[in-house]
Order: sequence, then structure tokens, then C-alpha cells
Amino acid sequence: MADILKPDGPDVNIGGRLMKVQWALAGVSFVVLALRLVAGVYILGRVRLADYLMVMAFICGVVQAAIFTDAYYWGMGRHFYYLSDQERVESVKLMYYGMGWGVACTMFGRLSFCCFLVRFVSVYQLRRFLLWAFVYGQMIIGSLTIILIYVQCGSHLSALWTGDEKGEHCWVPAVQRDFGYFQSGGFPVPQHFYTSGIFHLALI
Repeated sequence: MADILKPDGPDVNIGGRLMKVQWALAGVSFVVLALRLVAGVYILGRVRLADYLMVMAFICGVVQAAIFTDAYYWGMGRHFYYLSDQERVESVKLMYYGMGWGVACTMFGRLSFCCFLVRFVSVYQLRRFLLWAFVYGQMIIGSLTIILIYVQCGSHLSALWTGDEKGEHCWVPAVQRDFGYFQSGGFPVPQHFYTSGIFHLALI
């Protein structure tokens, strides 16, 4: 604990607010998704690919919420200083487990929206081609993002949450950072840029 600075404030747990928000949103999503499926079955007479993809997005989101709920009981939402060694390891481990499901959730959501739009551009070959290119691009980049999260330390996966021998077996953080920029449509930012006045001006 000596390497972790004590915070100015008391031991406050904000994880409870996260639990309320994520499960409230999951409830709203369930209602909207259910209405969408009912409309597809009883009004349109069919369930399309976009609907199945949205179901996958919902399932992934719920799995992530369940994992984060477990992480909350291990201390997620509290300052690291106030957690025991076991709580630190378990909470960080569960957050890493949840990351992949979160990426998959947003990936399936974007795929669903792209497949939904394809129906409206069927007569425009170029636009249809571009949409399908986005679909396959999302599948490839999203899958690579999930893979990179869990292979960055090779067979020493536990180094991600224990920190043991992390420098020996894991990639430098810049690899994950730069691919994260690429995945979100941004670009790799040189490390020195963060400490420059230009970066602070860019935030204004």
C-alpha cells in the first residue's frame, strides 16, 4: 500500500451509482428490444438480421453488467488505497473480464444499425457496398480489440490484474492505446503530445 497515495477524501464508494445506472439502462433496453421483436414478429411478420444482432448486443451488455456487479462487491467504485490486496486483484480481474463483453456489446450494436440501414440503400450500389464494408470492418476491428485485450501478456494473463512480472511478459501500454485510438476512429498520439501545451489547448 506504500506505493499508493492516500486520497484527500474519505473512503467513498461510488460503485452503487454505477450499478443503479447500468441495470436501469439494461431494463430500458430490454423493454425497447422486446417491443422491437414483437413488432417484427406480429406486425412485419419476420425477424431480420439486425434484430438478431441487437439481441446479441443486449446479451453481451447484460453479461458485462453482471461481471461488473461482481466487481462492485469486490470494491469497484472505491479508491484503490482502501482496498485489501485480494480486493484489488479480484476487482481488477473482473473488470478485465468485462472489457471484452463491453466491446462485443457496442460492436454488435453498430453491426445491427448498419444492417438496418442496408435496406434503405438497396438501389444505391456504392452506398450498399460502403455499408457492408463498415459491417466487415467492424467485425474485424472489434474482434481484434477483444483479442488484443487478452493476449497482451501472452500466457501470463494474470499479470494484467496482479502486476507480477508485467513488464517482462506484457506489451508496452502504447500498443493497446494506439489500437484503441484506431478502433474508435482516432489516431495514435505521441506520448510527448500529452504533456505539451498543444494538448491542453486542444481540450479547450
